[in-house]
Amino acid sequence: MEIERAESGADAHDLLILVRARFHGFAAEIDAWVQRATWLGFTQDLVILEERRQGEAKLESISPGEISLVVRSIGRAGHMGVEGMLGVRGHDYSASLQFAVLAFDPSELPAFVYGARAIAANLS
Repeated sequence: MEIERAESGADAHDLLILVRARFHGFAAEIDAWVQRATWLGFTQDLVILEERRQGEAKLESISPGEISLVVRSIGRAGHMGVEGMLGVRGHDYSASLQFAVLAFDPSELPAFVYGARAIAANLS
């Protein structure tokens, strides 16, 4: 899972992000708008999750059905996972990749938190 800020070409109050997910040959990539307050709350929850190794951080796009992610602890030993859905809709089509909890190495969480904080710090 990768999340980065996408170029929107405008100084928008909300944030355009690019999310990429890959798992055993399945892949999805989408850019979607997220409210600034939602991103800041997600980042804060990630920081708490990193510190405590318990809890969760949720991220939802402004438009329903585009991005819905939950990064969370999956055990008392500090194991981490991510679950959610990435989707796209158009006039005559829709596609989505929905995934149950995918475990990841907890040592990857600090870099993810660092990236989220860097995006939050550049919001002006």
